[in-house]
Amino acid sequence: MIYNNAKLVENKKRQVVKAIDDCVKIMGVEAVKYSINSFREQGWDGKKWIPRKIDIENPIARPDSLGGMEGYKRRTTRTTDKRQRAILVLSGNLKRSVFNKRIGKFTQLISSPLKYANIHNEGGVVTHPAKGEKPSWKINIPRRRFIGYSRIMANIIKNKLDKRIVNVFR
Repeated sequence: MIYNNAKLVENKKRQVVKAIDDCVKIMGVEAVKYSINSFREQGWDGKKWIPRKIDIENPIARPDSLGGMEGYKRRTTRTTDKRQRAILVLSGNLKRSVFNKRIGKFTQLISSPLKYANIHNEGGVVTHPAKGEKPSWKINIPRRRFIGYSRIMANIIKNKLDKRIVNVFR
């Protein structure tokens, strides 16, 4: 009888180790999903991104508060018209570039390799160099977070991890 209990304990131990490894993977996958979803939601952690200046100065018709679509034309093809496309989305490269990489036993890195990802995520000033007779000029990029800590994302991950751990002890 003692032998059977030892096997049972060893089996549960393996299941716990596997569950911990799965939890680290789940954290990375869910963080990337949440980041990608921020492009769809046009905001982070329940707060909308700052709209473009052109959206404020010259808005196009939007669906009204009663659900009517009067004057609203849905975009059917890719467009460079800033009034008709989502913020931070022109080609979709930034959205597709978000990835996760395991960098430690219990650590996932969520990042983007694109050089302009950080300035959009953190905000700041970009200085364009002078070209020919044109002088250099600066542009202020507002912070539009799509990678980082989020209370909502943390709750989503916690719920997924709870379910995975509970499955071990059923």
